[in-house]
Amino acid sequence: MEQVYDVSVVVPLYYGEKYVKKIIDMINKCKKNFQEKIEIIFVNDSPEEQIDINKICDVKYICNQNNFGIHKSRVIGLSAAKGKYILFLDQDDVIYENFFNNQLKKIENADAVVCNGYYRNNKCIYNMNEDVKFDKECLFLKPNRIISPGQVLIKKDKIPVEWCNNIMKNSGADDYLLWILMILKGCYIKVNYDCLYTHTEGKDNYSFKWGKMALSMMELKKILATSGLLTRELSQRMSQAFDKTIYKYMQYKDIYDALENMKKDGRSIANFFVQKKVSKAAVYGYGALGQKVISDLERYGIKISYVVDLEKDKFNTEYKVYTPFDVLPETEYMIVTPVFAEQEIIDKMKAKNIHKIVTMKEILQN
Repeated sequence: MEQVYDVSVVVPLYYGEKYVKKIIDMINKCKKNFQEKIEIIFVNDSPEEQIDINKICDVKYICNQNNFGIHKSRVIGLSAAKGKYILFLDQDDVIYENFFNNQLKKIENADAVVCNGYYRNNKCIYNMNEDVKFDKECLFLKPNRIISPGQVLIKKDKIPVEWCNNIMKNSGADDYLLWILMILKGCYIKVNYDCLYTHTEGKDNYSFKWGKMALSMMELKKILATSGLLTRELSQRMSQAFDKTIYKYMQYKDIYDALENMKKDGRSIANFFVQKKVSKAAVYGYGALGQKVISDLERYGIKISYVVDLEKDKFNTEYKVYTPFDVLPETEYMIVTPVFAEQEIIDKMKAKNIHKIVTMKEILQN
């Protein structure tokens, strides 16, 4: 008689042999606090790396014939899954011991439940006072608020066939496609504010990552435009929203390319401030680019006065962090790292009596 499971954990591997034992141990810890049955399905998408998984109870191993990419690997794992619920887990992500118990209690009448967690320097994904929703307005027409599918426990029978049949060639947005298709199909995706998960960002260089995401978003846009699931109005709004995101990704790619070229020439953005005899600077934006800017400045002896970010309470950092609405201390210079709404940010900072403001584009042009 075929074994029946409550949860199937699908883990695509890409040169991921070093993660296998950690994942098995992690899931086994979860099982101790969980009465239901869990299976692990590893899908090796780097067939040139031989992974020896002995016959371990409740562990399946699939080796792709070629490198198919993460979307197809997830679909291959899904087709082998016997669980009522699915968790798509990345190989280097972490779930906590009470993940399954907690998520199943919260899912109730929902089709999927998204837990809270941590990413980027222990930044909390959602604040408790945020009203996070996953509907057409809050997910489909705005940036994806789900950091990774590892946050999400999904009812298997609610995963749209369109997601399985439209395999994306460019990795990066296949999970975004899944959430959008579920919403368009009328699924209810619920938020769980309990922190049960930690996302580990890959080691890709950021120029490659932003360029890859731009291509993936272009492909996502095309799939949705030809899906037949959108009204004319939604299609137009989608196109505008996605074009903004694609433009943002390409702008970030250009900045990272420029920074890497400067590094090869032995230069740094710090030179801009050294020439102006600036010893301290504030940084607006504490995302990946903001953190890189801070690192470069400190390497050349330029101190960070403070950081300004809308998500002030999400950061665990040594720097003093303010929101744009706080009273801001004086600083010799402020660097604006976001590539969108630059003029709006500059105007807000000038209203705070910050007058020496420079964008990343202006620094690089100089």
